[in-house]
Amino acid sequence: MSSSSHLLQRRSGGRVAWLVMIMFIITATGFISQAAEGEVSSRNVPGQSDPVRRLWEQVAEGQVQLDVSSESAFLKSVLRELDVPVASQVLVFSKTSLQRDLISPHQPRAIYYNDECYVGWVRGGALELIGVHPVEGPKYYLLQRSVAGLEKGPVFQVGKDCFSCHGGAALQVQSVRVDAEGQPLTGSVNFSITENSPLSERWGGWYVTGSSGREAHLGNLIDGKRRFPIALAETLTSLLPRATYLTDTSDIVALMVLEHQYSTQNALTETARAARTILERITPGAESPLPETTGRRLLQKHADRLVAKLLFTEEHELTGGGVQGSAAFQEAFLKSRRVAADGSSLRDFDLRTRLFKHRCSYMVYSASFNALPGEFKKVLLQRLAFRLKDTADADTDWLTNADRAQLRLILGETLGLPSPGDTP
Repeated sequence: MSSSSHLLQRRSGGRVAWLVMIMFIITATGFISQAAEGEVSSRNVPGQSDPVRRLWEQVAEGQVQLDVSSESAFLKSVLRELDVPVASQVLVFSKTSLQRDLISPHQPRAIYYNDECYVGWVRGGALELIGVHPVEGPKYYLLQRSVAGLEKGPVFQVGKDCFSCHGGAALQVQSVRVDAEGQPLTGSVNFSITENSPLSERWGGWYVTGSSGREAHLGNLIDGKRRFPIALAETLTSLLPRATYLTDTSDIVALMVLEHQYSTQNALTETARAARTILERITPGAESPLPETTGRRLLQKHADRLVAKLLFTEEHELTGGGVQGSAAFQEAFLKSRRVAADGSSLRDFDLRTRLFKHRCSYMVYSASFNALPGEFKKVLLQRLAFRLKDTADADTDWLTNADRAQLRLILGETLGLPSPGDTP
């Protein structure tokens, strides 16, 4: 089953007892030092690009200069140019990404992100970058300060193909058992982790700072048995040298937001591809025609599945008193709030029983959502409005009347959500 198909379905059956390693993979194969002919089709589409590609072009044209004086300075300058907050840092010691030989529990890989791009860094290696193209989805890159035998960097590289684990170039946050060196154990099984996963299945192989209340999680464990000798609270200063990393946290809330964001991005990317294919096939003269009634029915089906994802249909309920994380990450995240007249926003945190106060994803404001085919987006917004009507049904029974009313207010004022229709 594809990751996005899994994400768009309700969780069912029993849960696997051991999910002990989450990793965020930012990898690609076939790296080259310059764009091959026809490599990135979006370069010929006016106004369409991803954040990393735009930075590449700005550096190449001399509009931006990255600081190559040290690894730390280089990383800071890239994050600054991509507008990625340092406070988003999360740390993983899994030997499962492109630069696996550099990663260990004593030298974890750092990941930083915003809504549209992701930056992976491990000491001694290249930066691993993902920029989300509004139409084509995630694009994978490497960025090095310099390359032996070439002029002084920075040197961008782009991957034409991804590893088999990145089917369709999908983003991934996975779980797999690891040993004391961060090496996946023989025979271990990988699992995707989203906001639907219970905390008891999350964060093995990751450092986690902050509190999960009375709910146990798998952060800071080796082989699910031995916890690292750190007083897990607010920082990692007792374990990792402060000067090595840009901040001393691997924040629990930043991890939870990451898990929701990557899976929603995958849902948006795959749904957009499916919708474009359907719209092409119901266009008169299509090479592989589809009856219009069938096509319209399929568009509605895809819209309903995406709406279910956007509305946190199967989100794990926090039952241990909630989570507490870094104020710095939450402040950085809230800077992008889109606010309704009453001051409410989809980025407002709850953290007591769920991640966000208002149960609709802030990814409705993303470039990927905005770039959905217009005809499909109209159907999607109609279906979203219908799910938020005054009277609950089996598909929205996890939302109270007050929840739906508040979401109608926020989305009506910040997204142009239409009034709920009568068509089911």
